Amino acid sequence: MNSLRKLWRHVPDPVRVPFRAARLGLVRLFAGSVVSVPMAGRRFLVAYRDYHQFRAARRFRRFEPEFLEAFERELPRARCVYDIGGFIGLYALTAATAPHAPRVCVFEPDAANLAAIRRNLDLNGMQTVCLRHCAVGDRNGTVAMTRAHGSTTSVATGATAHPTDSVPVVTVDGIVAQGEMPPDLVKIDVEGFELRVLQGMRETLRRHCPVVLMELHPDFLRRFGDSEDAVAAFMQAAGYSGCLLRAPGLGARTTHRQKHVIYRAEASAA
Repeated sequence: MNSLRKLWRHVPDPVRVPFRAARLGLVRLFAGSVVSVPMAGRRFLVAYRDYHQFRAARRFRRFEPEFLEAFERELPRARCVYDIGGFIGLYALTAATAPHAPRVCVFEPDAANLAAIRRNLDLNGMQTVCLRHCAVGDRNGTVAMTRAHGSTTSVATGATAHPTDSVPVVTVDGIVAQGEMPPDLVKIDVEGFELRVLQGMRETLRRHCPVVLMELHPDFLRRFGDSEDAVAAFMQAAGYSGCLLRAPGLGARTTHRQKHVIYRAEASAA
């Protein structure tokens, strides 16, 4: 199967585009244009624009079960949730539809993904979620983005070609200093920019001790001169201990070696 995927990436666009259109047409014919995602005692709806979004919504509960289960375990204690790297809003909707209705802030640099999040929030009648069209990092400024595959985007570096857009960069510490409610739960999925996000929330970690759920990309971290060890050292210095939820290469099929980690402030864990 992996060999077929590699072969497919080398098929020219004139062949792939009509195939994708036909596949999406069949999906809409048999599955409709909206996916219903079941949750614990509730459900939410996701409208998809392409097959990648359809598959993400359909497989949400089983794609990364350890990560989602950890998110759901921490959610009832969270008054405010930051979703950094919102994709099409699956985790934002999980939080926003929770019975205790926490404050939810979503940070998404890709304009197409942001439009998908807004569309899905409207579809579910969620009008109070804070949406920010920006990247999150270690300092304010702007950054170029590049599209990796499917609906995935990442910060462009010398190792990633063809930047597609330029977006503002904010820090979590800056957002909180401006008056946004500080988070109790932070989900980070930023394709290798993890350490930069953490460096920009140093004060928030110290003062508010949020639980941090993070998808770590060892290969992508190196693009920015960072590493897993640097992330672990930073969190240890911040007074956090980590627990591995999924090791690289386990669970869902993927083209890269991401791992899932949950970090808690040691004082809180004690």
